[in-house]
Amino acid sequence: MKRNGAVLLAGYALTGLILLIFHEPWRDEVQAWLIARSLPVAGIWHEMRYEGHFALWSLLLKVGTSAGWPVVTMQVLSWGLCVLAAWLLIRFAPFRLWEKAVILVSAGMLYWFPVVSRCYALIPPILFALAAVWPMRREHPWPVAVLTALLTQTHAYMEGMAGMIFVVMVVEGFRTPSGEVRLRWHTAGALGLMMLGALVGFWQVYPAFRCASGASVTPLPDAAAWLARLEKVAVSFADGSCGASHAGWAATGIVWLGWLIPLTALILLWMVSRKAAWLVTGGWLWQFGFAFFLYEYIPQRAALVTLMLITGIWIARSEKTAGTRAAGMLTRAMAAVCLLTVPYGIGCCVVDIRQPYSGVRDAGTFIRRQIPADLPVLLYPYSDRTVAVAAYAPQHGFYAVIGGRPTPFYHRAKNDIASVCFAPEFLMMALEKAALPDEFVLLSNGDYFPSGDAGNEFTGGPFHFTRLYLTDGEPVVADEAFQLYLCRRK
Repeated sequence: MKRNGAVLLAGYALTGLILLIFHEPWRDEVQAWLIARSLPVAGIWHEMRYEGHFALWSLLLKVGTSAGWPVVTMQVLSWGLCVLAAWLLIRFAPFRLWEKAVILVSAGMLYWFPVVSRCYALIPPILFALAAVWPMRREHPWPVAVLTALLTQTHAYMEGMAGMIFVVMVVEGFRTPSGEVRLRWHTAGALGLMMLGALVGFWQVYPAFRCASGASVTPLPDAAAWLARLEKVAVSFADGSCGASHAGWAATGIVWLGWLIPLTALILLWMVSRKAAWLVTGGWLWQFGFAFFLYEYIPQRAALVTLMLITGIWIARSEKTAGTRAAGMLTRAMAAVCLLTVPYGIGCCVVDIRQPYSGVRDAGTFIRRQIPADLPVLLYPYSDRTVAVAAYAPQHGFYAVIGGRPTPFYHRAKNDIASVCFAPEFLMMALEKAALPDEFVLLSNGDYFPSGDAGNEFTGGPFHFTRLYLTDGEPVVADEAFQLYLCRRK
């Protein structure tokens, strides 16, 4: 790696590290950590039917939880995976240095993948490694096969691109000369590994259609509902390419740009390399279908649109057409797509630095440092928001107020843990009816007391309440502001 490339990589790594320090993980981030900490490998595998995700991310986190490392390990892992992706990009991508820099400051690579620690962090290094080994796929198909199999274990949105890689490899396999027996066997084995990866992924998440309410096709009763869903997907796609929903008064124009520039890049990609264009087109169409019928876009998922386009253009530029005029226009279009996302990414970083993203870490740290470990922490309401705090207080016991069941992580299969209703009158009813200890800590993420803002001291039902903690400020995730009360029976 040349000196300028090393400086770019160091700058990217340092920027990500600074953002990591400021970012406070929210419930969806720490849920994977709690699952890894609470369950054995087989249990993690089984739990995925309630998560709708693959086990690979939680299994990687299992290494850290088994060693007793803190939650920040998860953040370091996502940051490290993106630094690896940046190294692959700088070292192997056939782009100019400024083009690589633009990719690294795009919203996905700057913020959504390295800073927000979720399974999406697995995708950039796998895609970039696939692009790097793609030119040698005919003679050495196994690296592509291994990476494609891993890609199928990252996120359901990536199955479309993985499927298109499989199709391209099948077509090329049939074109292998009959005399190349050894190569044909290697290609067949590689294709078998890809199929195995897809089957393993399907095996994990297929039960979600029976176990998780969110994993079902949303019925669309009339044309207006179809049009509204299509509009939502269109705006979300533009969010992935330019942060359209955060553009204020210019949102409509940004949405058009968010579609026009990526589609222009895709058309140019078709002119340069049909194979690469098929990979991106198939990946996009699969995403659209998922977002339309099943699993809607959020910023991290929307950012995958740009990431797949970069991968396709990298593959195209690695071929013999790399020096054509269309190829040069293609990389400029790619840079324009990435530049569109930069204001959105920087805006997310600024907000994350200026105010807490979530109150989970501070509330959990307060419990770990200030609350005796033998004092039970009861949660009301029982939700993924309140359970997330347990990630930062591993020595404490967390329990649902109703039912008293231990909650080491949020149970999506929670039929035996009644949440009753998230309304004030139900909290006092629950405290009166539940078999509770004489002293405990109550953790809540809202004002569930009949008197509204009850203040620091009050009596209600059979208990006297003393407020110990209140989240400072308003987190970006508004429903992750927490209160802690010391409760003593009267």
